Amino acid sequence: MVKEVEGQDLLYKQFAKYYDLLYSKVLDHKEVAKTITKLAERYGKSDGRDLLDIGCGTGADLFYLRRKFNCTGVDINVMMLAIAKRNVRGVRFLKGDMQNLILNKRFDVITILGSAIGYAITYANLKKVFRTISRHLKPGGITIIEPWIEKGDFISGYIDMDTYNSNNLKLARVSYSKKKGSTSIVEFGFLIAEKNKGITYLKDVAVDGLFEDAKIIKMMGAVGLDACVIKNVKGSYRGRYIVGTKAV
Repeated sequence: MVKEVEGQDLLYKQFAKYYDLLYSKVLDHKEVAKTITKLAERYGKSDGRDLLDIGCGTGADLFYLRRKFNCTGVDINVMMLAIAKRNVRGVRFLKGDMQNLILNKRFDVITILGSAIGYAITYANLKKVFRTISRHLKPGGITIIEPWIEKGDFISGYIDMDTYNSNNLKLARVSYSKKKGSTSIVEFGFLIAEKNKGITYLKDVAVDGLFEDAKIIKMMGAVGLDACVIKNVKGSYRGRYIVGTKAV
């Protein structure tokens, strides 16, 4: 018998425990941490080591970043945070929304990785995110953002598949991508087989804003962040980061 579950962003909610298993093939978190450290040394002008990771998920990047920085992780999803707290020691984890976060603390580095910025969906919401970043950055601090796909590069009708295989767990993920206006809609089908538990079929949907890098840089400039695009980034999902430095 196959159990069917349907909804939106379920892989980040009740099925969050499978997230890292599926994305471990395409995300090199150790390499990401090395890149973040190098970019902070190159572009950062503040003298501290306080780092805030917004949209931290299961804390996989913070597991390595904590070796070089004093880390705080924020995510809106309590189930992802529960995994992060269990797997990553020495990091402060908090529930929060990147659009209206208020921590009453400033940081030397603020990261939004894994294309989490796409969840802002609209440019109006994105403006709120950049205000949040600017509010929490020290003078001379930097933000490092991994953007989602630009609208002109998004391929409607694209299909993909990833798998995970162990003795006790078999996972298969297929996806179908389509575009609606300035948003991407990715439909997922997950087939999950667990030893002694049976099979679950999960239908999931992810909706993201298709933002243009040039507009992102302009909006960051409006809140005092001097930004540029860094390409060919090692370890990243999309191969590029946007780095912004706050004026001293």
